[in-house]
Amino acid sequence: MILTSSSFVYKCDFINPSPKEDEVDLAIISDKKFLEKATKNTRELYANIIAVAVHRSGPVLEVFDVEGTQDKRLVIAYKMGTAAGLYSSLSDLYHYYGLTSSRKYIG
Repeated sequence: MILTSSSFVYKCDFINPSPKEDEVDLAIISDKKFLEKATKNTRELYANIIAVAVHRSGPVLEVFDVEGTQDKRLVIAYKMGTAAGLYSSLSDLYHYYGLTSSRKYIG
């Protein structure tokens, strides 16, 4: 069996590249492309998980069903510098269970 994974990445253009450490307002901390493209539902999901992450010293993970599909959406939020090695560990974990990632967005 061959498993593949793709990542779609681009350099972020943050609205405010130096926000306060406890800032959670997406209109201040988001990447401009994210705000242009994200649906209202996606913005609400991100706002909620960021509000939790700003008060933690490690990652916050939430899993959601993707309506009309068998897909799951994993959303991860953490403060910069508090989750070293997280993505490689997650990749190892879902490959162990025979799963693969269809998309990864990092911002």
